[in-house]
Amino acid sequence: MKKILILLICAVLALSLWGCGEEKDEELSQESSAGTFRFSTTDFEGNPFSSSDIEDSVLVMINMWEPWCGPCVEEIPYLAKLYDEYRDKGLLILGVFSSEDMDSDVEKLIEECGIHYPLIRWTREFRPLETGYVPTTVFISGKGEILTEEAIIGSDSYEGWKALIEEYLEKVKR
Repeated sequence: MKKILILLICAVLALSLWGCGEEKDEELSQESSAGTFRFSTTDFEGNPFSSSDIEDSVLVMINMWEPWCGPCVEEIPYLAKLYDEYRDKGLLILGVFSSEDMDSDVEKLIEECGIHYPLIRWTREFRPLETGYVPTTVFISGKGEILTEEAIIGSDSYEGWKALIEEYLEKVKR
């Protein structure tokens, strides 16, 4: 009985470290990656925001997160800093969230974490980019071309995101 309890505890711990969410296919759908990604939604203040608002960007980092997700919140200051550093080089970071019932938590995080990149609401058009986990990040061009072969699941460090941003900026410039 003691061995079963220990195995059960280990299994629960392993699953909790795996990610925040349910398992889904990590690979972006062929349909989405073959074409361009288009969306229409609103920002946190309720203003319209769509694909046409990203067209002047060279690279768009779509970071799907939720205010209840610890790893999501931990990486927000890194994203804000990277947005400042790479905005002039054409980077746009979009924070996509869906928890409407947590608007007060999002507002609090805007102030506490210094979020000044656009926060937009999830709509069903984001489904092809989803993995079932948060945070999930996908890079696209300003034209909506999906650059990420597989969605990036989980948070990263400042240095990790910086390396990826530089890599994708190089790819888009070619």
